[in-house]
Amino acid sequence: MRDKFITGNVPFSKWEDYVKTLDEMGLDKYMEIKQAAYERYKNN
Repeated sequence: MRDKFITGNVPFSKWEDYVKTLDEMGLDKYMEIKQAAYERYKNN
């Protein structure tokens, strides 16, 4: 979707729907996992 917004294939009026979908898919939990992995990498 990111690429579709950049290229104009999807209008920015659909942005809120996109963000809502990401939230429903568990983006917060995913970001917590990625951040923890980064912190472990950084501290080694």
